[in-house]
Amino acid sequence: MFLHPLKSSLAALMIGGAILMAGSTVTQAQAGERGERDKATLLGAAAGLLGGAMIGGAIAHANDGYAPPPPVYDAPRPVYVEPRPVRMAPDPYFDQLGHLKRECDDGDTRDCIRFGILIGEHKEREAQWRRRNPDMFAWEHD
Repeated sequence: MFLHPLKSSLAALMIGGAILMAGSTVTQAQAGERGERDKATLLGAAAGLLGGAMIGGAIAHANDGYAPPPPVYDAPRPVYVEPRPVRMAPDPYFDQLGHLKRECDDGDTRDCIRFGILIGEHKEREAQWRRRNPDMFAWEHD
């Protein structure tokens, strides 16, 4: 992973250095004296190294802006599970209450009184009974 950018940087450095060294030979040919040629050679070598380093860095980091897309994970589809049916606990008093209500509606006053007593004895269940069968308490709204 680290070697690939290093290889491309070194290759670019060598290519850039060779190009700039070739340019420095033209400068050497123009320079007449030996001291001037040495200065031109050093200047060309330094410029070649710096230029090669700059070009190599540019080539090596040319793909830094590219980021591969994030991986896609295939999640399993959600599975709908039917909820279990709600079981209501049997209420023997509610069944008895329904029987007494039917008898009371048929005209049996004794069952009407027992119906009222049963409601009075079980006040804590009255709200549940009203939700379960609102018609049983329809006599209150008449």
